[in-house]
Amino acid sequence: MPFAAISDATKVRLSALLDPGLEPTNPLDVWGTGARAESVLEESLLTLAEDSAVAALALAVDLVTELDGDLSYPRAGLAAARRTAKPLAVLTGFAGGVDPGVAAELRCAGVPVLEGTRTGLLALGHLLDHARWGAQFHHGKAAAAPGGAGRNLAAGLLSGHGAGAARLFELLREYGIPATRVRSASTQVAARAVVRAGRPILSHDDIERAVVLRMTRQEILTHEAGPPIDQIHEPRFWAIIDGSALHRVVGSPEIMREQREHLASMAQQSNITIQVMPYSQGATCAFGRAFTILVTKKFGSVVYLEDVSSARYARGDDEVSRYVLVFDHLRATALDEEASINLIKGDCK
Repeated sequence: MPFAAISDATKVRLSALLDPGLEPTNPLDVWGTGARAESVLEESLLTLAEDSAVAALALAVDLVTELDGDLSYPRAGLAAARRTAKPLAVLTGFAGGVDPGVAAELRCAGVPVLEGTRTGLLALGHLLDHARWGAQFHHGKAAAAPGGAGRNLAAGLLSGHGAGAARLFELLREYGIPATRVRSASTQVAARAVVRAGRPILSHDDIERAVVLRMTRQEILTHEAGPPIDQIHEPRFWAIIDGSALHRVVGSPEIMREQREHLASMAQQSNITIQVMPYSQGATCAFGRAFTILVTKKFGSVVYLEDVSSARYARGDDEVSRYVLVFDHLRATALDEEASINLIKGDCK
């Protein structure tokens, strides 16, 4: 995010506030003897806010719990926020040490507390970019839209098409800001139902841990989590799904529809292949049995097998070879990729 080039007049006003030896620059270091810390910080923030080149203010403090109970910094931020119409946010460099009570007070007063200096500055910068672009967008002026894959998403948000949590987190990731991957709650409901049905002896905590694992391990397949597709060591996934899995209702019909839409969407990635075994094939060589073949460069191939009470890995060359042969037979008899996706999409309607 670019820092504003403040005017000479602003620098003169700042010099009158700061302790001797401190430079009136942007970004501004207000640290000094500590005398009149609250008033100096408040007036410095307001002086910067009154500069026409400044679009927003960021107060960078750790917000840790002070042993002497001093609240000068958050109070100065609150006071300055009340006296200016420009956005003011607090950036904390040490997220783990933030005083939750102080942060809550600031947020309740409308002052955002962004936990992490780098990501906070990125978020502020992109917010201002979108605000400027949005203003020009709505007034019919030519504008340079944000580049990259975030352009269409940003346009939708700015034009009032709604901004759910998943869309906002997606926009953050497009601009390089670490953000969790948000999934529909129905996906977790379906995963929980599958785990509970398949492992009825698990405790509630064990079920929840299994759901979290199912949700997070998918991220290794996204392109942003791995190397480019032309590198052979990118994680790849090839699934053969029995046709009955598309129709057995887990959770609710609506959840099943969303699950099929998710499958069709994921299958568009070049490192993911999904085939469906149609009813017309009848019994197959793996009928009623599920297995997973894991192929790694370092450890070779292993087969993961799971039953009601336990799971095991088959590592012997002969045993692994038998499962590889079975998988090859399944690939040959299942619908091809295009027909499989068409079947899945058809079931989504």
